[in-house]
Amino acid sequence: FDELVQYFIQTPAEPISVLTYSKMFDFCPYELTRKVALNSDVIVASYLYMINPAIRENFMSYFDFDYSDLIVIFDEAHNLPDQAINALSDKISIHSINRAIKEADEYKEHEIANFLSIFLKGLENLYQEKLKDMKIEEVPILPESIFYHVFDVLGINERGLIRILDQMVKAGDAIREDKIERNLPPRSYVGRVGEFLLLWFALIGKEDYLFLLSKDKGFSLELVALDPSKALSFVKSVQSAIFMSGTLTPLEAFADIMGIDGRLKKFPRMVKKENALVLVAKDVSTRGEERSLELYKKLTKYVVEAVKLIPKNVGVFTASYEVLEGLLSTNVDVQIREETGKKVFIEKKGASSKENDLLVMAFKEEAKKDGAVLLGVMGGRNSEGQDYSGDEMNGVVLVGIPYARPTPRVQAQIRYFENKFPGKGRYYGYILPAHRKLVQAAGRVHRSEYEKGAIIVLDYRLLWSNVRKDLPDWMRETLKPVTLTSMKRYLIKFYRDEKIKIEKS
Repeated sequence: FDELVQYFIQTPAEPISVLTYSKMFDFCPYELTRKVALNSDVIVASYLYMINPAIRENFMSYFDFDYSDLIVIFDEAHNLPDQAINALSDKISIHSINRAIKEADEYKEHEIANFLSIFLKGLENLYQEKLKDMKIEEVPILPESIFYHVFDVLGINERGLIRILDQMVKAGDAIREDKIERNLPPRSYVGRVGEFLLLWFALIGKEDYLFLLSKDKGFSLELVALDPSKALSFVKSVQSAIFMSGTLTPLEAFADIMGIDGRLKKFPRMVKKENALVLVAKDVSTRGEERSLELYKKLTKYVVEAVKLIPKNVGVFTASYEVLEGLLSTNVDVQIREETGKKVFIEKKGASSKENDLLVMAFKEEAKKDGAVLLGVMGGRNSEGQDYSGDEMNGVVLVGIPYARPTPRVQAQIRYFENKFPGKGRYYGYILPAHRKLVQAAGRVHRSEYEKGAIIVLDYRLLWSNVRKDLPDWMRETLKPVTLTSMKRYLIKFYRDEKIKIEKS
């Protein structure tokens, strides 16, 4: 074990290498990684190790770190607001509650099982009243309302509620210990539900949380955090913190939202003007009132013509899965195959990481042949988290601007930011996140200063001054409004000039 630790200390290793060697020698990959990290100067980890309070404290305790010892670098920091919200939020589903009831019965915790059964009945009544027959997916609720039924049936008050929730947490600890002794995963649904409901109760009255009932997984209770800056409270104690990304413009907004008080530095993007072609269709938009079959047919014409003229691989990223479905309703995938001969790969909503990795790998392989098209959504893992070098993505077509639907959580976020930053709530909570997603998708084309590629945006709203101002300089300075005809002309010239340059060299 120690020899393997020394081996991995010598050079950075991919997770797959750690897994392979752990399996080969029958070691626990988690313990191996922890031991390697203990002897390292630089640790690369998920955001969660720093922004999730419980995980961070365990991490700091294991390594015996003091915050003042740390230099923390957040790469791809444009993701931080959403990741922080997710880290500070929580939810449980009806399935977890049902499993907790079953687990309580198995461990003869009859008082807990009875409490949970009554609690579940009250939740089902609330679901019937607020959500079941509605066309919406989620609804804000009074946080106290989930306990009304148990108060009535059991005749208990808040003190009695806290007593039984504490009892659930203690029972959960005992159940986990029992499972460890029996070589089972140390999981307890009783403990999990108890911890969630204690947190829910403790947050009642807090303005930086939204309490939701949603249709997710049957139906669920959700605690939605509204202030991402709370995840970075530790930053004031570290030696230094650096936040970096190609899409943090405007920097002041990012600093506001994340509560960062420090120096802001902007560097020129390493994209030469002659290597970037940014075209914006001035006669189409995916605005809600404009969506129709005729619009999708028009968008499909743009997509197919762009794919014809952009060599090798092309990414087509839409504002949402709804817009993607609209394109597919016009058989855009069939038209691309028939008119260009390129294979089409379609991102699947809810696909596992492994399924998606295989899809992207197959798409990239086509760059060595005649090229292919990847259909996906902006804000997804393929339009933000992937690197496409060389011919793996020579151009992108961005269909629409990915403004979120005005769900209760989006509206709550806008209200919270408006209270915290008067006059900026809608911009910080709704407009800016969409613009950053679009810029991230556009950035898939140029992964180095030498790569040449086209970015085509099918939404005339990008020509509006209040949208253009959020674009990076290299996009804003090269942007050209086009029709279908002029788009084709620009693309032909752009790639013809590149071909001539290559032939001369």
